[in-house]
Amino acid sequence: MRQEVKLTAAVGKTLEGVAFSSGYSGGQAVLTFSDGTFATLGVSRGYEAGDEEIEKDELTLFGFGDAELIRVGVVTAKELQALRAAKHAESRAASQAAQESRDRQEFKRLKRKFGA
Repeated sequence: MRQEVKLTAAVGKTLEGVAFSSGYSGGQAVLTFSDGTFATLGVSRGYEAGDEEIEKDELTLFGFGDAELIRVGVVTAKELQALRAAKHAESRAASQAAQESRDRQEFKRLKRKFGA
């Protein structure tokens, strides 16, 4: 995966590619540079037409279109697959820990109720 830099650090670099994402409340623009870096700009839609704002942002990797990120070279398909697997494993572990905590609380509640 390329290294993300602030847009101000990209002054003088050669632009290699551009990709856009769009969501309900805004979107992102990713600019890739020939030195293996990229910068992200966020677009916040606001409440009414014309209220849009461009802001500094960090890439929302899994909220962006996979094909676009691969096309401009931010990440390879293999790297994206590995990152997605790691995120899934992390999410699964957090979910299991939360369920175990709920189970322990329920066990304590039942233990108090039935005096076991």
